[in-house]
Amino acid sequence: MNEKDTARTEETLPRRAIVLPLLERPLFPETFTTLMIGRPSDVQVISKAIDSDGYFVALMQDENSGYKNVGTLARASRFIRLPNNCLHVFISTIERVKVAKFSTEGPFVYADFSSLPDEAAREKATASYVRILRDTITGLVQTTNMFSFAAEVNISNIDDPALLSFYAASAINAPGAFLQDVLETRSPRQRIEKLLSFIATEKEILDKENAIKQDIYQRIKDRNREQILREQIKALNSELSEITGKPGPR
Repeated sequence: MNEKDTARTEETLPRRAIVLPLLERPLFPETFTTLMIGRPSDVQVISKAIDSDGYFVALMQDENSGYKNVGTLARASRFIRLPNNCLHVFISTIERVKVAKFSTEGPFVYADFSSLPDEAAREKATASYVRILRDTITGLVQTTNMFSFAAEVNISNIDDPALLSFYAASAINAPGAFLQDVLETRSPRQRIEKLLSFIATEKEILDKENAIKQDIYQRIKDRNREQILREQIKALNSELSEITGKPGPR
């Protein structure tokens, strides 16, 4: 994208939008996804956004019921209203933003924000990280539920380290606090490093859990085998006793 295109994009994107609070995990830029909106207040937010230009800022709520000041500008294109009054919303996430000021209008919170771009990355320095993350995710799909097969297929076609790190973060099953930290990290390489570190830790935990499960299953299997042998021996002794008229060995 050249300077003219960048300037044009900055002119067309809003710098103020209604806030959609997120409880479990943040949204990441440059993806197309869907959201299931269930809380009545959130349904009102999305309805309000769609009634205007569709733009909203997705922000994680913090422990004090406030908002993180780094989130993602997104746009709702359409929605499906479900029988339970929930909304299934189709959205495109656009860019990471940093909030400068919050304000309220009636029941709604609005944010004034600016774009928060990545730090410049050297392509040679991140190329190996891209390959490692891709290969790691491919291996995990077969053995864990950290990534879906569909996510692995999409990731295998992404070469850009910034986009890859955002997409991988959006697809991984991880705590919201960790994902918020990834979102706030402005270096694509550091985002990939954090993802790889998290994956390695989770893989080690899963391997230990699987080893414990296998040990427990084997012990149960051995105990069941011993019980079956005891019952078989008891039945055999009973038959011998009937034949010989003598009590069988105990």
